[in-house]
Amino acid sequence: MIEQCRSLAIRCFLGAMLLIAPCALSGRAAPVDIFLDEPIDTFEAREGLELGELCRVLNRPCGKEFVIGGKEAPPQCPILRLEKTTPRGILDAITHRYPDYHWIVQNGVIVLEPQKRAGKDLLARKVGHVSIHGKSSYFAAHTVLTQAKLSEGEGISMYFGPAYRYARIDLELHNITVREALNAIAKADGQVLWLFAPIDPEKLYARYRLISWRMSGITIDDEQVESCPTITRWRIKLVRKWGIDTGRIDWTRCDPDFR
Repeated sequence: MIEQCRSLAIRCFLGAMLLIAPCALSGRAAPVDIFLDEPIDTFEAREGLELGELCRVLNRPCGKEFVIGGKEAPPQCPILRLEKTTPRGILDAITHRYPDYHWIVQNGVIVLEPQKRAGKDLLARKVGHVSIHGKSSYFAAHTVLTQAKLSEGEGISMYFGPAYRYARIDLELHNITVREALNAIAKADGQVLWLFAPIDPEKLYARYRLISWRMSGITIDDEQVESCPTITRWRIKLVRKWGIDTGRIDWTRCDPDFR
């Protein structure tokens, strides 16, 4: 009798699981790249700015690894203009304009990268451990490149832009590539595009930028102002009120994160 009850209970349990499984399957979270097929009425961007404009429109983190030397053949038409399209359609149009590239989505980050790499893949260099807490995303990127021995002393040229545009993030990264680290940083910030152009991979020479389209909620504290005396008061007023930076500044010298 006990065995019959046990057998019946098992059959009931298995039957219930079969009934629940389709519901659980249909109730799964949507794929992270479902945004690729969302409708966009109109998209327009000038030559060289297509990916950045798409990232801004979608408000999604992105990255681009340039072909060696960073030189690209200009497209036939200087302006990309699309109607009734999707992010997937725009990315396909971008790679059609620049056939040396293909696009992928890596951990939620849209990445444009070369079809073929010449020489060393500098972004595949390993980083042992990166611990970032309460620091800006551009400081995090600087830390990663330095730990990968791609610092300025090793030939990398870095420009990150005004410090106020970057979110403060918390990351613990272990045994990952520079590429994975940059994607993690971009995802943690949410509003940046990383650009990496290998110039001479054998000499570990490359150019790197981190660009943000963040404009709202801009703040510059007095510590940043005092530590960067090259910023005149009228420029501070423009930056604080409108987010307008009227000249290029080495913001790493202005931000407390670097001291």
